[in-house]
Amino acid sequence: MSSEQPDRRGFGHEIRWTLIVVVVAVLGAVALWPRGEDPSSGTGPRPGAAERSRPGVDTLRQRADLAGCVPPSGTGTSTAARDSPLSGVTGTCLGDGSRTDLAETLAGRTTLVNVWATWCPPCREELPALQEYSEQPNSVRVVGLQVQSRQEAGLELLDGLNVRLPVLHAKRERVAEALPAPRPLPASYLVTPEGRVERLPPEVFESPEQIRRAVDDELEAR
Repeated sequence: MSSEQPDRRGFGHEIRWTLIVVVVAVLGAVALWPRGEDPSSGTGPRPGAAERSRPGVDTLRQRADLAGCVPPSGTGTSTAARDSPLSGVTGTCLGDGSRTDLAETLAGRTTLVNVWATWCPPCREELPALQEYSEQPNSVRVVGLQVQSRQEAGLELLDGLNVRLPVLHAKRERVAEALPAPRPLPASYLVTPEGRVERLPPEVFESPEQIRRAVDDELEAR
């Protein structure tokens, strides 16, 4: 009997150390587990409180307070608008959420159309210049055309830049059929009441004065 006692004590000692090692390993695994993921669901990061509380598109639309996209009063849908290469290009007016035809939006007035996206840094620099130009006397109407980015992101950006222009949100693939929009954005076009479309240089406008020169030069060349 006495000869077996040391072996039992050694066996019990070994079990205790094994349990300690297992506990330490489990605690280490828990400590290293990414805090943003749910280990049981396998669905990746859990949405944080900020993401869950992000405002919806209606709230963002109210905050942005953009101009409407409807044609000027009394213009209606002209034959020129129906025959325009922009006819059939529809999008969502960010100002009120309505579905709008771009050709009808531009009917009746010479308009500068600016194609942009939220992921485009030069677009962020150009939009305030377009807003400032649109507020000057004798300026042509300016309409934004947001592509390849979410409505919510566009509304947040415009609100942050204090840009209140009328803006349509449309699919770039459809826009590209009517406007030769290059891959690097932004791109600006002058559209006449007759539906004629001309690309405006340069690639990026840096000031309202630069925009005025480009518009005036194009109008004088016609």
